[in-house]
Amino acid sequence: MGDSDETVWNAFYRQLGREALTRQAPRDDRAYYLSGQREVEAIFGRFLVPQGGSVLEIGCGDGRMTRTLATKFTRVYALDAARDVLDACQNAMQEWKYKHIQYLHGGVELLDLLPDHSVDVILSAAVFQHVHRQDTI
Repeated sequence: MGDSDETVWNAFYRQLGREALTRQAPRDDRAYYLSGQREVEAIFGRFLVPQGGSVLEIGCGDGRMTRTLATKFTRVYALDAARDVLDACQNAMQEWKYKHIQYLHGGVELLDLLPDHSVDVILSAAVFQHVHRQDTI
């Protein structure tokens, strides 16, 4: 994602809030994070997912799924390319006092910063349709 894409996502999020990230975003916090929990559990229900280790969430958004991941894993890497969105995630997770989340601002180039074999699970939902081919080359 280039700088102009990040600017667009930041503006989009500032204007629409949660609805910029998921079309059917519940308005109240409880329902919003519960929808993320249900989505994580539906994904994990299809696979044998080791819990208690570390997870990398690519495109963490404002933390809708991050909250549930933080209850299942001892280390969470929350990656997002849009600074405003990542800041919203960090603010939301501070409310629940999750200290084992590392917030990463940027794109795939940041994956090189993670030590080899440091991630047990990678989760990305509704992100890759926004990645331009030139971003991955």
